[in-house]
Amino acid sequence: MRNEPQGNAFAVIDVKRHSPRMTQADQYRSRSADLTAKARTETDPTVKAEYEALALGYRRLAEQADRNSQTDIVYETPRRPPGVPPQQPRPGESDE
Repeated sequence: MRNEPQGNAFAVIDVKRHSPRMTQADQYRSRSADLTAKARTETDPTVKAEYEALALGYRRLAEQADRNSQTDIVYETPRRPPGVPPQQPRPGESDE
């Protein structure tokens, strides 16, 4: 277990539970579930609201991670428009 900074909105998080075999989205969902459980037992309304907000953030991250895992992103250097000269190397940089 790892101790996070102790304050109103931080708690001890069991990092072993978040296995490296889990997808990033599953790790976010697990963290969201942990925070939702903490919110349910919290009596301080301010801290409870923070846990709920963090849980929502992790749910949104999980949804985004799911979308990202289904997308192949390939970067291709754009072609230089006609009439635009090649970029000159910076002083001290070699072209090799």
